[in-house]
Amino acid sequence: MSAIDLLLEREEERAIADLERSLVGIGETLVSAADLRSKVCARPWLAVAGAAVGGFFASPLLIMTARRIGSSSTGARALAALPPNLRRQLVVASLRSVLRSS
Repeated sequence: MSAIDLLLEREEERAIADLERSLVGIGETLVSAADLRSKVCARPWLAVAGAAVGGFFASPLLIMTARRIGSSSTGARALAALPPNLRRQLVVASLRSVLRSS
């Protein structure tokens, strides 16, 4: 092998090692950015507010899907037959139990 071939081979190995280090660094950054536990522990009320806003915007989609899928199910009909005041009380009780458990 000539000196140029050795140099090219060494540079190729360095480039591959640098690429591997970069990919590992990107993966670690993504994992730390996706880990919400520390952010939620630091700002729990912000997490609750974010969940409430997300639920507010996601609820129309979920309601439409539930109506399409669950309109024939017995549970959906039984829930729809409940008075609105009782349904509201069920939702509030569910939210309280979730907040107490966290």
